[in-house]
Amino acid sequence: MRKLAIAILLGCSVAVSMAQDVPVVPEPITPILTSTCPTQVLGAFTATGLICTDLQAGEACIGNGLVEATAREGVSDFRFSQIGDKTPLTNAGEIRLRTLDAPNPLWSVVQAENNILTSGGLTNLSAKMLAFGDVTLLDDGDVAQVVIEEGNQRTATVLAERGLIIRTKPDPSGGATWQLLAGEQVIVSGQTVDKAWLRVNVPSGFGGSGWVYAYYMDVAGGQETLPFVDVNSPPPTAIAPPPPPEYGTMQAFKLLSVNTDPSCIETPDSGVLLQSPNGMLEEMKIRVNGVRMEFNGTIFLQAQANGELRVSVLEGAVFFIEASGRVTANANTVGIVNMGSNLEPLSPVTVVPLNLGNLAFLPASLLPRTVALLLPEGVVTEPAIAETTEEPTPEVVTTEAAVTTGVTGFATATPQGFEAATVATEETPTEAPTSTGTGSLVSTVYGEVCGGEPLSISQQAPDFGFSADVGGLWTAATGTNITIEVLGGTFQENLGDFIRLLSVQGIVAQSGDQQQLTTTFTQDVRFSASFSSKAGDTLLITIRCN
Repeated sequence: MRKLAIAILLGCSVAVSMAQDVPVVPEPITPILTSTCPTQVLGAFTATGLICTDLQAGEACIGNGLVEATAREGVSDFRFSQIGDKTPLTNAGEIRLRTLDAPNPLWSVVQAENNILTSGGLTNLSAKMLAFGDVTLLDDGDVAQVVIEEGNQRTATVLAERGLIIRTKPDPSGGATWQLLAGEQVIVSGQTVDKAWLRVNVPSGFGGSGWVYAYYMDVAGGQETLPFVDVNSPPPTAIAPPPPPEYGTMQAFKLLSVNTDPSCIETPDSGVLLQSPNGMLEEMKIRVNGVRMEFNGTIFLQAQANGELRVSVLEGAVFFIEASGRVTANANTVGIVNMGSNLEPLSPVTVVPLNLGNLAFLPASLLPRTVALLLPEGVVTEPAIAETTEEPTPEVVTTEAAVTTGVTGFATATPQGFEAATVATEETPTEAPTSTGTGSLVSTVYGEVCGGEPLSISQQAPDFGFSADVGGLWTAATGTNITIEVLGGTFQENLGDFIRLLSVQGIVAQSGDQQQLTTTFTQDVRFSASFSSKAGDTLLITIRCN
């Protein structure tokens, strides 16, 4: 495997070593070395915020410092070495951030959107991930061994490093309908006569089929086993895609970090910050140094060989999964597991109060959601009241400002999860009917719908795909009756529905070719709401409780 290294400081880069087959990098600007740790660290985090913008799901970016990375087995054309470099996180076998042992003590930062499976089986959610300081991450994920061979349908894996677009026809001019990730597995059911394109099942809530370049797909059993098909061939019998492994690539990893030199005051220790998305109703599953855990909130991970794995809970809660059962670590506590020489767990988890110390200097500004524990002194905070559940309830802390004023960017803690506060629009319809239903319908984006005026949403359809997802994740209580109406959008006949509500278990409700859907929920359910559309459509949606 090829190993590359680049030194970077505050947006400037200095070549350290480079394989000969890599293009020559333009001569960099000479960096200005700083003499104080806080200045270096602040500059590194500031540079990362400016450089690592518009990260896609599953993508990692080098924001600053000296980074050495090697590709995961089977991945070719891997390059992750220079400031601003981006790569699918699943392509990396090992990422090493060097700070304390660098020729000049630079501060290294890698930022990523890590696709992590949830406890309920959701696969399309990304946690914000920040690794900084002196850290080594070694992939320890499970490899999916599922191979489907049913009739003419086969499992195929995406080989393209930056993923692959599914198109409406086997031609580059075909419209983009879905984006596959690197390493993702899908079902293929045929090939064109020139063997250049494969027909695949679209892994979305609406399903259907589309076309991808055959060159970038690895077909189980070989491409030659697939029949020849074209756009007029009968559609394949729908079968479920293979389930993802319990812990995928970089969802499980070995972590080694080094504590900061005590002389570097006002500087955080090296480690990894993880923050779950806003409004999560389920925990995200990770395995670190063999320790299984599920978290919802913000956590900071550190680990030393012959030392400890420390999981500091800054917001929300972590549930450690042990042979004896689940152990809960709430906000403002730290879970500790003793580590052996090979970073293997030697003890059960112990939960103790968190001493914030230099964790107060963690890069909170790079997180999508504000964490009250990391706010500067003088900001008043108060614990949120959470409902009692079977498990000890996460002790969530939120800012008073966020609760009383709804300032954009602050997190609001609710029993349904963490929600980013938003500013309501000033437009108020005259003589608007009220949603007087006694049920409950909650969106992670818009909050509770029942009991007030109908919810009106205007949303632009994405640039690719057959549908637009609206409102994030929804939760409906048993007996709630709702009506959804949509103006705009485009009915896609191959999808079969204008409006579709989809849970992990399957379709909750569907409207066919109608632009109105009325349904009563027979049980508590979490779902996403999808609306048929094409690129550029404007959707005007009204949702009310009856």
